[in-house]
Amino acid sequence: LDDATVATLRDMMGASFGALVAEFRTSSAALLDQLETAAEGGDTGTLYTAAHTLKSSSGNLGGTALYQASLELERQARDGTVDDPATWLATLRERRDQLLTELEKLT
Repeated sequence: LDDATVATLRDMMGASFGALVAEFRTSSAALLDQLETAAEGGDTGTLYTAAHTLKSSSGNLGGTALYQASLELERQARDGTVDDPATWLATLRERRDQLLTELEKLT
């Protein structure tokens, strides 16, 4: 967790920080569902787009571990060579859950 990013967000958002975290919970769940469907269908275009979006949103919230994993999946999908999509999905879900646990402690 990038503490400086989170501190800045909390200062800017004030009481709305909790709503931002709740929105991330919802939107990231939808993105993970998209990633799963795309992986099952071998759709690297959707894998790329969803990984890019997850990367951006997690980075904006200070989620460095999720950001890094999303970035790597985005790169692989862009190149059309996604290694073991099931492992990537498990990693992304785990890192999302870790990020949400940390963020929700701050709300």
